[in-house]
Amino acid sequence: MFFFSAAETIKYLTEEKVLELIKSCKEENSWSKLIRVIGATFNNADSLIMSFRKKDHSISDHGNNVSKEKGEDRESAIQSDVRSCDSSAGHSVNLDAVRRTFQALMQIPDLPYQGALVNALSSLSRNIEMELRYRRPLEQNPNYINIFLIVMEIPLHEHEELLENAFPEFCRALGHMSMSGQAKLARIWSTFGEDWLLQKTRLLYQVITVKIAQNHGKWGRVYQLNDDEGIAGSTKVMKILFYASIIGGSMDPHTVLAEEKEMNETEESLQDMLQGGAVGHEHKDLNKPKEDPLAQELTVSVLDCRKPLVPFDEFVNELLNEYVEIEADYKNKMESKFSFMNHSFILTTASKHTCMYIDNRVRMYNERRSSILNTFLRGLPPIPFLRLRVRRDHLIDDALVNVSQNFIAEL
Repeated sequence: MFFFSAAETIKYLTEEKVLELIKSCKEENSWSKLIRVIGATFNNADSLIMSFRKKDHSISDHGNNVSKEKGEDRESAIQSDVRSCDSSAGHSVNLDAVRRTFQALMQIPDLPYQGALVNALSSLSRNIEMELRYRRPLEQNPNYINIFLIVMEIPLHEHEELLENAFPEFCRALGHMSMSGQAKLARIWSTFGEDWLLQKTRLLYQVITVKIAQNHGKWGRVYQLNDDEGIAGSTKVMKILFYASIIGGSMDPHTVLAEEKEMNETEESLQDMLQGGAVGHEHKDLNKPKEDPLAQELTVSVLDCRKPLVPFDEFVNELLNEYVEIEADYKNKMESKFSFMNHSFILTTASKHTCMYIDNRVRMYNERRSSILNTFLRGLPPIPFLRLRVRRDHLIDDALVNVSQNFIAEL
């Protein structure tokens, strides 16, 4: 028994139905039914949401076809589906069934469904990108997360065309997911183990590297890596995997973190007392770097991780660092556009050093400008700036000599 006909809308996939369809196609010596079903299901967000459910989240074949275009029927079905979602489990997908199904599909010679899967995933990506941009589908239906869990289980390393073409579009769409949705994905993926995370990290690394190599000679000041939505989207997905690796790894004990937090607050209070009377003193929080929004959503800090599931160097892309323009990237960061500085896990130590140098220079000029404006416009005393010239191999000696000379000069 098949689960759709030409006159009906697509419903959903299960492991049993896919295996039955593969068997039928082998007997008929034609893969047209499988191609049609794969194309139609992976082209439809509602179909994927209902596919491969756990037994306690299974969908009835009667009345739960949320692919209908009638608004009332679709909303009613979605609300019913929301009530069936177990929020404590994080998701309702039978991942073992999904993996076994893709293994069975991979056994088919020449992968005749591959073209249909590529086209369907491209179309799906465009549709869910529009939903994620202008609606909040995950908040309306927690099972919307199923789409991303199922697609990420596709054995992409065996589907070169899918990896190079449709998957970057999917990553671009996923990058528009809300912070709460990305955090939910990170928490779910953190339970999948280091082998799974390492494999997906390397796949995304490959996507980024291939897209950079394919456009060799194109990159420059006119067209930056930041402008490529496939590279940007893949980097955003890699960021979710990065935090999944962090929260799934070995973290400092809560007692240690609480003690460190108390000590830091005590030190900051003391500094406030000492500096509180300084005229024109700028509060320290204004100069603090902004915390990553995904880290805030997850309430986690990279510094608190003793050992991540995936080593940090697996996320660093050497080829990307050869082409990225740090100054232009910094400008993007200031304009709240996509910036690799906000995804620093992908940068080399040399690139991070350049980022810090530019950031410190900008901060210094801003503080100097603020001091001059306060002096001329408000009559406030200037905040002193001390310029020292030191040699690399005599840092301490030269610093002490310069400071003492300036101190004597002031007297």
